[in-house]
Amino acid sequence: MLIVILRQKDLANLLGISSRTIKADIKCLRDELKNSGCSIETKTGKGIWLEYDEEGEKYLNISSLKMSQSQHPLWISVNTILVCNS
Repeated sequence: MLIVILRQKDLANLLGISSRTIKADIKCLRDELKNSGCSIETKTGKGIWLEYDEEGEKYLNISSLKMSQSQHPLWISVNTILVCNS
């Protein structure tokens, strides 16, 4: 498993959106990722990262193929980071 940790402020700057939007999007993505084998983790002073198991990796691979159907900026960023660093 690859873990890429980004600070909320850095991710917001990278995507050109506010930190408040990042918080709201993380909440939505957590709901979407339930029972997928993936979870978005956060820790104050550390950052935001995605954890996944073998089932989660399959889910992410399938989701990457469907990415053109969902243009959610944070989801695209998560998939881009995973693809670029795998």
